[in-house]
Amino acid sequence: MTTFGLGQIMSTTPTIVRRLRAAIIYMIAGSLAFVTILAPKFGLSAEDYAQWCGFIILGVKGVSMLFGVSDDEVVSEARAKIREINDKS
Repeated sequence: MTTFGLGQIMSTTPTIVRRLRAAIIYMIAGSLAFVTILAPKFGLSAEDYAQWCGFIILGVKGVSMLFGVSDDEVVSEARAKIREINDKS
């Protein structure tokens, strides 16, 4: 039986929050491909730029986990969709 109400709203992470978190992580990780262009713009070596990107990604994941946003919810949703597809076939 599905229940709706304030408890249900508070137990799930809003989609926009998860997408914003994912966008930040993908943007930082994607910038590593352009390290030779971007590192000099910030006055850093390529290694330092890569390290800062790693720290930023860890920071975003860490802060988001403090507020209850984690990869577990996304993984469980993906597994549920896979089960649904398997049940249809």
